[in-house]
Amino acid sequence: MGGVSTFCPNPWSVLDTLPDGSLGPCCFFETKSSFKLEKNQGLSDYLRSDILKSVKYSMLNNQKHSACKYCYKREGYGDFSPRISNYSKAGEASIRESPDREFFSGIHLRLSNVCNLSCRSCGVFCSSAWNADYLKLFPGRDPLILNLFNENESFQDDVFQLIESSINYLYISGGEPMLDTRFEKVLKAFVLNKNKK
Repeated sequence: MGGVSTFCPNPWSVLDTLPDGSLGPCCFFETKSSFKLEKNQGLSDYLRSDILKSVKYSMLNNQKHSACKYCYKREGYGDFSPRISNYSKAGEASIRESPDREFFSGIHLRLSNVCNLSCRSCGVFCSSAWNADYLKLFPGRDPLILNLFNENESFQDDVFQLIESSINYLYISGGEPMLDTRFEKVLKAFVLNKNKK
C-alpha cells in the first residue's frame, strides 16, 4: 500500500446507484453526500453536479475527500481498501491527461428495494422486507417501495445506453434483482453490449 496516492479512478469510471435515486462513484461513498436525482434528471446532471466536481478536484489535487473516508480510514489501519483495489498508476496517468473525459467502465446497479430478505447488514432503502420495522419506527408512513427507473425515464435511457455501449462490467445487487420485472431488460441490454472488453 505504500506509495499509492490519495487518487481513485471511480469518480470517472464507475456509476453507483441506489433505488432512491442516489448516485455516487462507489457503494462506500458517503450516502449523505451522494447526488440525488430529481424527476427527469439524467446522467448529465450527475456529471455536472457539485459533489462529483468536488470529489474529482480533490483526487486531482492529491487531497482526501470527506465523502471517501471509508477507504482512507481502512488504509489508516493498514488494511486493504476498495480504492486501492481499483487504483493503477497507468489509470491515474490516463485520467490526469484528460480529466474532463468520462469513460464509465462499470455500473453498480441497485435498481429496486423489492426484496424478500431482511439481512442484518441491509435496511429499508435496499430491502422492502424491512418495511415492517420501518413502519414501527415511523407510524403513519407508507411502506417504502423504491425503483430507480419508475420516476426517471431520462436516467433509465442513459443507463441502458451505457450498458449497451461502453460498460466492461455490471455489478448487480438489491433489493433482489430477480424480483424486479424490468431486470430482464437490463440483462438483455448487457448481452447486446458492443464493448469488446
